[in-house]
Amino acid sequence: MGDVRSPTDIGPPCCRGAALCPGPAAKISGEMTESGWPSTYKRVWFITGASDGIGRALTEAVLARGERAVVTARRPERVRELIERYPAQALVVELDVTRREQVQRSVSEASDRFGRIDVLVNTTGQLFDANVFGLVDVTRAVLPFMERVCRGHVINVLSITPGRLAVEGFSAALAKQMAPLGIKVSTFESSANGHHPEESASVAEAIMAAVDDNEEPDIRG
Repeated sequence: MGDVRSPTDIGPPCCRGAALCPGPAAKISGEMTESGWPSTYKRVWFITGASDGIGRALTEAVLARGERAVVTARRPERVRELIERYPAQALVVELDVTRREQVQRSVSEASDRFGRIDVLVNTTGQLFDANVFGLVDVTRAVLPFMERVCRGHVINVLSITPGRLAVEGFSAALAKQMAPLGIKVSTFESSANGHHPEESASVAEAIMAAVDDNEEPDIRG
């Protein structure tokens, strides 16, 4: 994958090793649920490919529950109505994951608006560049926010594409590297690519449950 650095080389030195990580409880106060999230905590989700399919269904579910979402899409006009419906919760950003300048800009806008990113869900990509290189670039850009607080969850939705095995390998390696920092990495398989409404809804529900429970998604479409 060219110049892709080890994820543990990203972010401030204070979170590059388990011994130096203060742990989630030291960073976020409040009564903790069984999943490790404070009971009153409103997470910030960064969702790619949010204009349709699984990305859209997940975005709708996240916002309906009162949490915040960075809603990214190549055609942002298709999700603009979410700002009208959820003005305090939704940030709509144009993002083609194959364009690194847009990746960096979208993450900067998320930081300016919400100050953090708690959950990253990569759903985009039928082409190799988007499904592999784009996914890696977005993950690299978001990880520093999670490393600073030593908590977070990255979920990569796998579909039937040429880059599937590469994404699986990247996710497995990343999970091992991020585990000492309290950052979870999960993969979710979708055989129908999330284009059937009933599948999109079930996938979105399972992803949210996995983040709530801090468990690995275990549904194969």
